[in-house]
Amino acid sequence: MNASSPLGEARRERIVALARDLIRCKSLSGEERDIVDVVARAMTALGYDEVKADAPGNVVGRLRPAAPSSEGALLFDSHMDTVAAAGDWTKDPFGGEVSDGRIWGRGASNMKGALAASPCSAAFARQDGRLRRDVLVCASVNIGYYRFCTNAARSAGMLGIPTLGFDPGLETDAHIADESLSLD
Repeated sequence: MNASSPLGEARRERIVALARDLIRCKSLSGEERDIVDVVARAMTALGYDEVKADAPGNVVGRLRPAAPSSEGALLFDSHMDTVAAAGDWTKDPFGGEVSDGRIWGRGASNMKGALAASPCSAAFARQDGRLRRDVLVCASVNIGYYRFCTNAARSAGMLGIPTLGFDPGLETDAHIADESLSLD
């Protein structure tokens, strides 16, 4: 991987380490329990103000800016599930190996790379004093069945997560779906 990064080496390595941990979790739809724990622990270690998970396993972390803001929150949304690692693999699909300037494994580009980058980047922005509004990072389960943050989560304020008990008055101004659409 390219060692020169505007993030700095330590932060880049933190994102890579989290991505590798996520790739090592087999997280087929409906079987996300292990990855839920990894995401929640990572958010807690990154200093999130709140980290909550519901019964199905959706995880939402909240970061608040140093100064209160009247602006709506910014929401990053990634799903945690992947499809099975079918076919022939030249590298272990659950190894999270770093080689040839890439992280290799099931879900590396869809979604576990983004799922690592979002919570880390938001935390780094706050550490640098650049957070100007609340940021919510949602890691949702079973994309094919339960688009948690984009559908069900609209019903209660904080883009609405009634089962997670966030402030009912918190609204979002922007939603960033971390889904990669093309690598071309």
